[in-house]
Amino acid sequence: MIAAHVAGWVQAHPLSPSDVDCATTVMLKILDGKCKMTSVDKIVMEALYDAVREKPGLRFGDGFHALIAEARHESNEALRNVIYEKRVLAETELSRPVMKAFKAMIRAEGLFAGLALLAGYFLGLKLRCLTHRAGPLTQAKKGKSGYADPQCFAAIGTLIALNP
Repeated sequence: MIAAHVAGWVQAHPLSPSDVDCATTVMLKILDGKCKMTSVDKIVMEALYDAVREKPGLRFGDGFHALIAEARHESNEALRNVIYEKRVLAETELSRPVMKAFKAMIRAEGLFAGLALLAGYFLGLKLRCLTHRAGPLTQAKKGKSGYADPQCFAAIGTLIALNP
């Protein structure tokens, strides 16, 4: 649902090569753990990166995208160090005003519109499921019974899909 919203937004709001670089930099920040966005904003930004990673940027190309793809699928100390170095390099090459303007533009143009409500709904269901007479959320992920409410099963499945 979020990926479809973001893909539609990207089609309606063509991004410049500089914007693609900004999205790539934010993705590096997310992977490096230095991104201060909310969990929902991070999910949206990951979807934005996925929607634009094939588009040309000004500074960051296939090497950055290959590294990001690798870091999203595995994690080790050496890879975390490379991500850190690339994130610092990317932030150095992009000026702070360029990044601020990019973030202001995507907010003003409605990238996040309505998604906070969706996230709030799922968070409410998650809390309900966690307090629903069964056990921790990890039991449901492992397929153990205990969540009798079908709405809890649906919410957990959606949460796992949105935030693996």
